[in-house]
Order: sequence, then C-alpha cells, then structure tokens
Amino acid sequence: MEIWAVNPYESTCTGGTVSFEAEVTGAEAEFVIEWWSHSAGQYLDDSEHFSLDENKTVLTITNALPPHVGLYYANIRYVTEYSFRDFDIFHLEVEDIHLHTLVKSPVKIEFGGKGILKVNKSEGGELFWIHNGNLIQVSQDSQYTFVDGQGSWGTALEISDATAKQGGLYEVVLKKGGCQVRNVIDVQVQGKYRQKLTL
Repeated sequence: MEIWAVNPYESTCTGGTVSFEAEVTGAEAEFVIEWWSHSAGQYLDDSEHFSLDENKTVLTITNALPPHVGLYYANIRYVTEYSFRDFDIFHLEVEDIHLHTLVKSPVKIEFGGKGILKVNKSEGGELFWIHNGNLIQVSQDSQYTFVDGQGSWGTALEISDATAKQGGLYEVVLKKGGCQVRNVIDVQVQGKYRQKLTL
C-alpha cells in the first residue's frame, strides 16, 4: 500500500485557502490516513483553519496565516495496525501580506488645511495610493506629500491646502508577489467652500 502527494507544493496569500490531496494505491483492506503538521507538532483534525474530507484524502487549510507555513505529512496505515505503512510530504508557503488603516474613516479636513492619511503594512511589496480612481503622483506643485520619506511607496500621505477636489475616496493598494490587499479611506473636506456653494 502506498500514498503519494497529488500536489506536493502549494502557495497562497495571507487569508487564502489551499487544499492538499493524497492518493492511495495498492490498499488490500480498510485504511486510515492521518495528517501531521510539522510546524504545529500535532495531528490535524477539523478545526478553525483545517478541515478533512470524508476519506481524509484531502486536507483544506482556510484563512492561511504565516504560522501555517511548513511541512505536512499524510501518513497511512491499515485500520487493524498501529504502525504506518507509508507517508508523503506536502509543503505550504504563505505570502505574509497585510495592510491596516491607522486613521478613522471618514477623515475630516478643514478647507485650506492639512490632513494625513496613514497605513501600516507588511514588509516589502509596492504600495499605491489612488484617489477617485486616479493614481496619486507626487510632485513639487502637488498638494500631496509622503511624509515618511519612502517616495511613492509612502505609508503616510499628507494632503495640504485642501479643497473640494481632495475630498472623496482614497484607495490604498499593497501588491507583493502574486498577492494584493486594499483599504479605502473616505476624506471629507469641510469649511468655507461649502458655505459658498449654498449661497
């Protein structure tokens, strides 16, 4: 009796879902498959992040996190035996990517004033700021500045001399490898220009 990995290597983004499948050949009697996580140091059963199909030939990992990275063993034995007859190894990689907004939306800025939009992100990757569907370009005459000195990848965007044009939705997109996460911040510019519009 042999067990072998159909898909021995899988990669996903933080929060993703992957499945490992094992195939059994040459079984002459009823058998049992037990899955072992090397990083957790334990056998796996249905839980928050792990689930097994009825035959236990498929292990599904949901909402994958960096601690889930590592090796998984599919061990097989006959029901009447205590020692395993065979095993195969699976390898999981999880791309650690996260993006958190550090300001409360909506962000309110006085007309003509300044405001700062801040996010916290995982290491590496490219960060993009998009305002009402347009990629923000920082230049000398721009009303935008990255105050944390990281160029176009800055995690703190300052809006200066705000007008109604700077109001709206700001989308922050982080791309790393084949993974992507995004957050949206609503900016409301309030003050004199509103009074003029109502006259």
